[in-house]
Amino acid sequence: MVMMHYPRCGTCRRVLEFLDNHSNTHRVVHYVSHPPSEAEWREVCEKLKVSPKDLLRADSPLVKSRWADAELTDDEWIEVLVRYPQLAKRPIVMAESWALIPDGPEDLEPFLVKS
Repeated sequence: MVMMHYPRCGTCRRVLEFLDNHSNTHRVVHYVSHPPSEAEWREVCEKLKVSPKDLLRADSPLVKSRWADAELTDDEWIEVLVRYPQLAKRPIVMAESWALIPDGPEDLEPFLVKS
């Protein structure tokens, strides 16, 4: 299991603490300092079953100012995520066959059995 983590994010910290206490098979990736590649973002989208645009935090000032009404292709949205990984919703937790953007640790409980 991989957690894409941003240390300044409160939800990320809570989810990481939960994983530290309930899973011994997780790996943490600080996705701003070690940004995912295009292929990794595509894998995230595929596992989450969302478009790349849906991964962006719509409330981000940068997203609002530059892309609020943009009609980009999925490839172009992936480029945005590669260039600005901090704009992605977080945290992202992925296992071999699924991914989740939990609102809190409680969202992970049913998935720990699956991993």
